Amino acid sequence: MLCLCSTAFGQIIYEENFAVAGEGVIGPQPPTFSIPTGAWALTGDFSGLTASSDYVMTMTDAGESFLEAQDTDGIICFESDPIDISAYDSVEISALLSEVGDLESSDFFDVFLWLDGTENLLVNYADLGSAIHTLVGDKPDDEEFGEVEIKESLSGNTLILKICFKNNAGSEQLRI
Repeated sequence: MLCLCSTAFGQIIYEENFAVAGEGVIGPQPPTFSIPTGAWALTGDFSGLTASSDYVMTMTDAGESFLEAQDTDGIICFESDPIDISAYDSVEISALLSEVGDLESSDFFDVFLWLDGTENLLVNYADLGSAIHTLVGDKPDDEEFGEVEIKESLSGNTLILKICFKNNAGSEQLRI
């Protein structure tokens, strides 16, 4: 789930809960797209979606809704539409990111905050990433980062939230 809130008033400015299951992209090549009904899109390299079990799709499990990436083999990104934050002194972005399965060092999340046209990558969030990635799976056992809530305060005029993921096995899922 993603939420952008006014820190002064507790007002929700933008929220995406992925409540409509089945939106996204699924392999094999050429991939099949289901256009999202929310204010977001998927961008990136879809060429790694070579099997019908390779996807980035909205799903529901045990009453929870999320966007899940499985066996992407390339970098695919969730990207919000531009969000006007000019009426607020400060806003807070909150994104719940999780992993399922045993990830490798080549599997990651990257969180970009495009603020007023300038790209800002959150690197090594909570010491669970690297110098070039927000969160990285690189330990020999499961639960490298498990579930992490990314929280950042910012101010500006326009924000685009971009969350990219890459994993390379059908037994690994990355979730927003």
